[in-house]
Amino acid sequence: MTSPNVDPPRGGRSADEIAGLRSVNPPSMANPDMWDNAENARGYFFHDILSGFLSLGQGIGELLDDLADALFGDYKGENASLGAIQDGQLELRNALENMRNVSGYAAAYMPTNPFEDRSTWKTAPFTESMLRDHSTGEAIAKNATVNGDGSITLAEGTWLVNAKCSWDQHDGGRTSMAIQVLNPDGIEYSRSEYFGAVHRGQFTTGAFSHTVVCPGPGYKVRVRYYNQVPGVFLYNKLRWLGGTHRSQLSASRWDLDADDVVVDEDDIKDEGEEEGEDGQKNEVPLSNDGD
Repeated sequence: MTSPNVDPPRGGRSADEIAGLRSVNPPSMANPDMWDNAENARGYFFHDILSGFLSLGQGIGELLDDLADALFGDYKGENASLGAIQDGQLELRNALENMRNVSGYAAAYMPTNPFEDRSTWKTAPFTESMLRDHSTGEAIAKNATVNGDGSITLAEGTWLVNAKCSWDQHDGGRTSMAIQVLNPDGIEYSRSEYFGAVHRGQFTTGAFSHTVVCPGPGYKVRVRYYNQVPGVFLYNKLRWLGGTHRSQLSASRWDLDADDVVVDEDDIKDEGEEEGEDGQKNEVPLSNDGD
């Protein structure tokens, strides 16, 4: 037995060959009436089987068409099961669209090694996008923009910001960095600080992160850095190191949720005793962002 319009397997018969069996000549010893009755019965049997296969094939084809329509959200029939499949597919499609909308990213680096004056806060020049189209060279980002002035504009939502800066070797000193988030009016909205050191005779890298919730569009993130040394007549400038392997400012969005924002205040209370067991006061480094 085989399906219509399909080549039969080796040793099998096609549908036409099976139907042709109804016309086989009877043996000479057979009773003609009985033979005719048997042939008629066999003819009806084969006809029913073959027509069943044909109707079944047509039914399967219609079912597959309806199923395809349901999977693509185009089903117009009244079958409850196919309707449920279509509803589930539409919900899944909407969920995937929401996931795509949640995503957001941008990354920048410093294309130069800037020499910066000490004892003053400067904006790190993260001006070049790390993500570019390989054919057009255009910057690639989603729900964020590398602005070319050292900042990245963020869309509404919860963001994770990562920063990495490296600096040159000089006499011993201290350096500080801050991931600074500005509101649409250019006023500081949120900040994360890093305190490091300038070591004599070696390069140093500082990397840190900041999680921030932007309650609306138009918020910008940038990196500010600062260096100082004790005393006078030492180096006047510190060389910060650029390039994609020594500098990076990146942002990725976790969620669209922008409710219940918590922003730290500068007035944080001390806890515990100011003096140690030896009577010495504990020194705490402070930073002043300034301009």
